Order: sequence, then structure tokens, then C-alpha cells
Amino acid sequence: MKPYMRASLIISIFGLCLVLGLLAHQTLTAPEKNTANRQMTDIGRAFELVDDTGQRVTQDIFKGRYTLLYFGFSFCPDVCPTSLQIMSVALDLVEADKNADKRAAQINPVFVTVDPERDTPDALQQYVSHFHPRLRGWTGTRAQIEAAMRAFKVYRARVEDATNPDGYTIDHSSIFYLMGPDGGFIAHFDHAITPEKLAAALQRLSAN
Repeated sequence: MKPYMRASLIISIFGLCLVLGLLAHQTLTAPEKNTANRQMTDIGRAFELVDDTGQRVTQDIFKGRYTLLYFGFSFCPDVCPTSLQIMSVALDLVEADKNADKRAAQINPVFVTVDPERDTPDALQQYVSHFHPRLRGWTGTRAQIEAAMRAFKVYRARVEDATNPDGYTIDHSSIFYLMGPDGGFIAHFDHAITPEKLAAALQRLSAN
């Protein structure tokens, strides 16, 4: 075989291997991307709760404004109040920034209880008053709360503890959820995020 023919054959084989490799990669990764997209768009589906004034709320309340949610409970000794303080400071930072998008400065903060037996509307109203002035509390029946937790993929487990009020505490996931004006899920943030980083993320995402 002549040298130029051998070189051409090698190049052709290399090109074929490259194409096959790309096709294999797309085939293997496409289902993962589709699954991730389905999981993201599935967050925040239908639910029905009551707010801290006793008024009924559903997923329709998200429409028209950005909403930042956090799931916890008022008897939580540390993680919940710390997270709500982070949320409150972040919102204050956004509102104080004159260059912030108007929609970011009107984000609707919500605290959803995972302990409806103790967190009644009145109890939540008193609890959220210690944080941001726009913060609202949501509760409901046990069945309604469980449906809302499923909608947001929230983990919750009752832990028996004689040293706590009523003999138990609650272990739960600690995440902020940002919902868009169209009612769809936008992003989530770990509770360990700083107020400054959360404020920057809220401004960036709400400006899109």
C-alpha cells in the first residue's frame, strides 16, 4: 500500500472512531439529562396548605412573583432560625441595593412547617414575626404537609427525644427553594450559603 493511501486510511479509521465515540456518549448521557430535567420541573407541583392567617394557599400563589421557600419547624433549636436569619439578611441586602432588579426586591419569603401538630397558624404567625417582615408561615393537616414535602422532595423524620417539648424533635432537609413568577422551580440553595452569596444569586436569577 502506498504511503499516502495508508495515511488516508488511518485518518478515516480515526474519524470513524471519533464519530462512534460521540454517538455513544450522547446515548449514555441523554437519559441522565432527561431525568434531571424531569426532576427539576417536577419540584413544587400541586399542593394545598393554609398560611399564618388561616387562608388557603396553593401552588398558584407562586405566579406573578418570585418566591423563596424554606421547610422547617418553629421548635427547631438552631438550623431553622439560622437559615431564616440568612434568608432575612439576604433579602435586606437585595432591597438595599439600588441597582437590584425590582422583581428581586419583591421576592416573597415563605416558611413551611414540617411539624403541623405544633405549628398552628397562630404559632407560625408569632414565630415568623422574629424574622423578615414579609416572611409568611404555611401549615396544614398532616396529609397536606406530607403532600407539600413530596412536591418539594423534602426529607423529614420524627426523632423521639424526652428532653424536647412533647418528647420529640424532627430531623429534616435544610434547603432554600426559589420559584419563578410562572410557578416553576428555578434553583435551590444549601442552608450553609452566606447571606451575601444568596443575595447575589437571587439578583442574578430574578434578572433573567
